[in-house]
Amino acid sequence: MHCPFCTSVDTRVINSSPVSDASQVCCRRECIKYHERFTTFEISSLVIYRVVKRDDLHDLFNEHKIRLGI
Repeated sequence: MHCPFCTSVDTRVINSSPVSDASQVCCRRECIKYHERFTTFEISSLVIYRVVKRDDLHDLFNEHKIRLGI
């Protein structure tokens, strides 16, 4: 997470709590360089990997198929 004051990437989470609908997390962060504090609202995203086959068909990633092919 970038600090909004100095754009440093060295920040740490001081406190975190879920927001009322539980789809977000409110994090209180501190910049390690300047010791400024700021609040972020973070959303976790679920990434579903897809495999593009030679005939341009899209298929869901299946680790079991990869292991069988090796």
